[in-house]
Amino acid sequence: QYDLDKYAAGDAKALNIAVVREVGLYSPNEGWTGVTPAFADRAREEIPRQIAAALKEGPVDYWAFYPEELLPERASDMAYLAEMTRLIRSLDPGKAPIFMYEPNHRKTGELMRTARELDVVSMGAYAQWSEFRDRSAWVGLQTARMLR
Repeated sequence: QYDLDKYAAGDAKALNIAVVREVGLYSPNEGWTGVTPAFADRAREEIPRQIAAALKEGPVDYWAFYPEELLPERASDMAYLAEMTRLIRSLDPGKAPIFMYEPNHRKTGELMRTARELDVVSMGAYAQWSEFRDRSAWVGLQTARMLR
């Protein structure tokens, strides 16, 4: 449940479903080359507004951090991740865990570098892809890879 409307928080609570809210900025385009100072400045302004609006709707169980797939080998991305997760934690009185989508080709060492700043490590498994629909073991394999 990412985009809450006036009913979603109550529905999630009634159904015992976690409320996940997006926080941060989307990368501007496919030609994304990493976090720039201007991008970080915009995030410093936008994230407090996003958190205030989300908390006004009700409690948040998880924060989904954007942009996704920041690169562990890119110093500007990791500095941004560290700064913004500190900002989120400072503004959220409930201290909801933060996660960021990681692509399914990430290696353990790369995950460990981003995990330093995150509370939950996630990875894509894309079980819905038609080429994987007859391979239910794909999700298990991806989970095992992430846990290694």
